[in-house]
Amino acid sequence: MQNIIELVDIYKKIKLKKTDYYLLENINLGIKKGSFTIIVGKVGSGKTTLLNVITGLDSKTSGDIYFNGFLVKKKGYEFGIVFQELNLFPNLNIYQNIKIGNLKKTKKEVLEIMEELDLYKYKNNSIYELSGGERQKVSIARCFLKSKEVIILDEPTSFLDDANEKEVMLLLKEYAREHNKCIIISSHSQKVIEYCDFIYEIKDKLLNLVLKPESIKYDKNIEKKKNTPCFTVFKYMFKKDMKKLLRIILCLIISYLSIYGISYILEKMQKTSISQLLEVSDNQVFLTSKDMDIYAKDNDEYL
Repeated sequence: MQNIIELVDIYKKIKLKKTDYYLLENINLGIKKGSFTIIVGKVGSGKTTLLNVITGLDSKTSGDIYFNGFLVKKKGYEFGIVFQELNLFPNLNIYQNIKIGNLKKTKKEVLEIMEELDLYKYKNNSIYELSGGERQKVSIARCFLKSKEVIILDEPTSFLDDANEKEVMLLLKEYAREHNKCIIISSHSQKVIEYCDFIYEIKDKLLNLVLKPESIKYDKNIEKKKNTPCFTVFKYMFKKDMKKLLRIILCLIISYLSIYGISYILEKMQKTSISQLLEVSDNQVFLTSKDMDIYAKDNDEYL
């Protein structure tokens, strides 16, 4: 069977400070129609770059890309794309989110794809009322409705728990077989490998067919960190909001010093007042009522 997509000697380089850096080197890949292919690799290995080159969202430095045997010369040719960021509109309901990407499709066609992906019951709901897996399905439905021969998904399960990850992968596999579509996904999750027909690993800028999926072990620590609450909190506090955290700590320190300083001054003033009072008391004579009578008799002539 002829390859629906074929990459021949693809190179991708960028220039930083007058120095050339290769992101992809000598990439050769053939993908057949109706197949479910996954490209795995560490975070930052070049998976997204490769997908962007295939779809034309990013330019290649050299090499050729063929689609159904014809050289691809324009961007976005016959590709449906689901980005890692779902790009859903919070002010629209689920039906409208799917329809807005397919304005030429009829209402019947939109509702049919929603029924197929078990989204019909949510047609009037907001995206905030859906789980992470259901939101992913909305984005996939929008892409499926375009009826492209090749569907490319960048990290479609990266933000999903195990249950939703399995549901999405089964959905993609079933759709590829029933509709004879070519589906290509990228992932760093080893769990999704079992659902795919072909597995390619991108490593050190090169792409290789993986014959033994169990040999891929680099992602375990990544997933462990991704699913660990402590890691998530640490990442949030010390990477995303470091400046905000430092400002809060500085404010707390200043507040503590201010309260301590005021307390110290008040205590000092209190001690001073008491010492002055004691000093005055030592120099005064306190008279009782009996003493006053004696004093009055002895000084009667002055009163």
